[in-house]
Amino acid sequence: DLSEFEILEEFFDTAGGEAWNDNSGWKSKTVPFCNWFGISCTKNVDGDDSVSEISLPSNNLINRVAPIVFHLPSLRVLDVSGNAVAMSFRDAHRAKNLEELNISNTNIASVKGVGGAKSLIQLSMSNNALYGQEIPTEIYTLNRLTHLNLSRNGFVGSL
Repeated sequence: DLSEFEILEEFFDTAGGEAWNDNSGWKSKTVPFCNWFGISCTKNVDGDDSVSEISLPSNNLINRVAPIVFHLPSLRVLDVSGNAVAMSFRDAHRAKNLEELNISNTNIASVKGVGGAKSLIQLSMSNNALYGQEIPTEIYTLNRLTHLNLSRNGFVGSL
């Protein structure tokens, strides 16, 4: 298994981190990752710092979000809204604590696998490239979901 530092490094590299509007601290060996721009941490059961939030809205992320991000054991919030990124949810089932996911205004063309993130309470995925698709039925299996934004996607079919 990769360390949280290594997971964040891969996230940075695959999302074009060098071109971000703000990448303060990222990949620094001297700045703890909890102090990197857009990262918040909590203490895990061992008392060590663990990433609980990645919040990088409209920060010029490009290319894609590495699916390995779902391997962060304490990740509770992921916000990559307003960035031109693609994303795969094949490892979403690994995100045991993910409660908030904001992927609005991105280049996401499929949310297949998002139903694996069973802890989701808020899912915002408005204004994406999902035109002509039906609302993925796996969203209906997210039993904890209290907030769902699917607007401006051009979905077809019935609820």
